[in-house]
Amino acid sequence: MAILMMGICCGTRAKTLVAYYSYTNNVRTIVNELATQKEVDVVEIQSAVDGQDYVANNYELGKQLLNAIKAAPNDAASYPAIKDVSVDMSQYSDVIVATPLWWSQMAAPMQTFLFHNGAAMAGKNIWMIVSSASSGISGVVADAERLIPSGNFQSNKLWIKSSQVPQAASMLNEWLLSTSQVAPVDGRKMVVLSDPHVMAPELLVNEGTAWTTYLNGQRKLVDFSQRLFDDMIVRVKRDLRPGLVLISGDLTKDGEQVSHQYVTRKLDELRAIGIQTLVVPGNHDRGSNSDAVYYDGATTTAAAVATNEWFATQYANYGYGAGSEREGTTLTYACEPIAGLVVIGIDSGTDGNVSQTTLDWVVEKAAAARTSGKKVIAMMHHPLIPHFTGVDNFVSTAVVGNYETVRNTLADAGIRVVFTGHFHTSDIAKDWNAAKTREIYDVNTGSLISYPCDYREVTMSADLSGMAIMTGHSTAIASETAKERLKSAMQEKIAAKGTAYSLIASTAAQAFIIHAEGNEADNAAASTTLSTLLSAANMGQALIGADKAQALKDMANSMLQDKSQYGTDREDQTNDLTLGIELPEAIKLAADGYSTYCSENRLDISRTNGVTAYIVNNITETAVELQEVSVIPAETGFILKGTGSAWYDLYKTNNAVDDVSSNLLIGTLTTTAASANTFALSTKKGVTGFYPVSTGLMIPAHRAYLTLSDGMSRLLTIDGETTGIVSVREEGAPVVFYNLQGVKMQRPAKGVYISNGKKVVIK
Repeated sequence: MAILMMGICCGTRAKTLVAYYSYTNNVRTIVNELATQKEVDVVEIQSAVDGQDYVANNYELGKQLLNAIKAAPNDAASYPAIKDVSVDMSQYSDVIVATPLWWSQMAAPMQTFLFHNGAAMAGKNIWMIVSSASSGISGVVADAERLIPSGNFQSNKLWIKSSQVPQAASMLNEWLLSTSQVAPVDGRKMVVLSDPHVMAPELLVNEGTAWTTYLNGQRKLVDFSQRLFDDMIVRVKRDLRPGLVLISGDLTKDGEQVSHQYVTRKLDELRAIGIQTLVVPGNHDRGSNSDAVYYDGATTTAAAVATNEWFATQYANYGYGAGSEREGTTLTYACEPIAGLVVIGIDSGTDGNVSQTTLDWVVEKAAAARTSGKKVIAMMHHPLIPHFTGVDNFVSTAVVGNYETVRNTLADAGIRVVFTGHFHTSDIAKDWNAAKTREIYDVNTGSLISYPCDYREVTMSADLSGMAIMTGHSTAIASETAKERLKSAMQEKIAAKGTAYSLIASTAAQAFIIHAEGNEADNAAASTTLSTLLSAANMGQALIGADKAQALKDMANSMLQDKSQYGTDREDQTNDLTLGIELPEAIKLAADGYSTYCSENRLDISRTNGVTAYIVNNITETAVELQEVSVIPAETGFILKGTGSAWYDLYKTNNAVDDVSSNLLIGTLTTTAASANTFALSTKKGVTGFYPVSTGLMIPAHRAYLTLSDGMSRLLTIDGETTGIVSVREEGAPVVFYNLQGVKMQRPAKGVYISNGKKVVIK
């Protein structure tokens, strides 16, 4: 007898029992998959006589057992003996009976179990899963109803033919959903994993010195990597049920093809029940690596490793196939796994570098997405920014190469969140572009195989205007086991830097553990550890020098106070474990610095640096008059003025709106056909203004226009000052300019001029 207390191991009392019998392994396969999708306790029914060949002579032995039951169904002696089973039925409100069909009836050993336990199932919900070659299952259902006379049988039975067992995952998922036994996949929820470093089991041929030597000094739980990854897959399928999983690199121990194949087999399980996964490679996922070997006693043998193209082929269903656009020189790609949300997977290489070619491609894809009104997030392996001062001195590849350029480029492209990994700690840091006008978050997620074995749950708002991040921990391995492995490895690594460092190795290792746990400033042990390190740095200054001592103090202050960019004007402290991040709307202004806009949401323009918003509240003979506004109602057209060709973020708000009742601009949320009197803001021959739009041509979505019956030439004024924007013009109407000395200009260049008696600025 085998009982898997899957609900109890997760800390909750199970409410559903699965009782199954399997001879050919079809039902066992089905039940094993079921237990990954629903929290259940499982009891296996086994014949008391080992080695019975029921298949021989077309289940002749089984037929004899069934005939004996038919002859005397109320006599316990009629039923074949099974191994002892002890189940407290009072724990369960639901029982799933999973059984094969023999000769159009329930398999005899399962009948024995139900004969002895059926009365205890009175009033319980009884669900049935039946496997057969081709015969219908009505006879099996009749047997169950006879043996559980007072059971509350559920009408939706699941019949899986033997030929359908390979599709059991999707069939079970559909059945569980249709019977409301599990929650549907949440299309707005993501799970983010990083650095699982999965080692395929076949790489360990035989344990021995080669394997133990490799493990010595490892902070990673490589020896538990398969168990931890398998447990995470079950957690995703059964408990978390997100619509999307992101894995930010180092999927495998060292890029072994067999390890990648193991990973994709597990990802196939998610895909079978409608959960998408996107991956990017890490530095351990392809190319030559001396640790990519088979371990056999005292010897090792090289294992085949992935190349870029092999990786792309292997993960065709996970970012590199249909539905994705791929940059030509790397494994960087873009796709839209959730309607309205574009994910850009950035290949940061094995050395932690992103080329300018790749950055240019990313900017192009981000701009195209944002112009279409979509949100954009990114994922790459190496961290985007230093999460504490001096981290790149601690680990040379702890941050992507030339990170300032990468940070500025991604932020300026409107990417607000980048999910990263590599450093095996869960730390969220916020930074800005070069001008500090746009925020960008580096959400670094810890490794599944390094303490505290973290993952992230990310829930998007219904309109994708924000995300809520929570942090979870795998419980497949005891927390103390993982912590001790990390502490021992970090002490060894720090002590190896020299005698002076060996004196603080234990304290420094403790500091790193506090960092790994996140929200360091809230940890009661952080202040004591920081004080010890600062004192040690002062005392050891003579040994390591003033510069190194100061660097050590800066690192300790930054890490244990959870302050990225410590001591600079970019210093920031961000919650590492639970955080909400806004994903604002974005607009790129035209080259002249003006654009119209219209949003589904109420917007607070005062939160956006460098722009001013206006409505058109009157049109005179000489000017279109504007009124400056700050909080704009939803579905309201307005004009934005700022820096030409720059992107700006626009934020939702619940604040009271300004009075826009006099607004003459007509906003449109969808592409709209122009009428005969439609005028749109545009630039022609260096002059920006409202120009007539030919009837039938389309006004883009999220823009605004005027409807006028005349085409008189007017100037657009702001606060009484005339700008260089001509408000409304007939197509082809003459524009006469004079310079400030009164000389007539035929085609003036950029500058200040007089037109129609008003000052005009041409940009």
